[in-house]
Amino acid sequence: MGDDGRDGGTVNGVLLDFDKRSDDTHLRITWATNLRVRAHNNKGGAECYWELRLDGQSCAKPSKIGASMHSQHNDNDHQPVAITGWCQAVKKGPHSLSVYVSRNGGNTDCYTG
Repeated sequence: MGDDGRDGGTVNGVLLDFDKRSDDTHLRITWATNLRVRAHNNKGGAECYWELRLDGQSCAKPSKIGASMHSQHNDNDHQPVAITGWCQAVKKGPHSLSVYVSRNGGNTDCYTG
């Protein structure tokens, strides 16, 4: 994966296709990268949200898998982050894993990678 400065939508370069071998197991997912949140006006109040999605959908059981970051004042730090979670009731067969990013408003600049 490279980097992606988008503030909303599916992140480029993060797509993992795989085959789940059994209906009877849970799916454990771990993703590690660098994330950054910055306020365009340098006064803070910026929030970005990253969600790991299975086949383009949120993990329904037990919950969504993701992380959020907030920015204070003129922060522009790229933080190493690892996100881990479980999905239950995922059927065996082919699947794809992607990452979706969103933000709290137009003052927010999200960065992945």
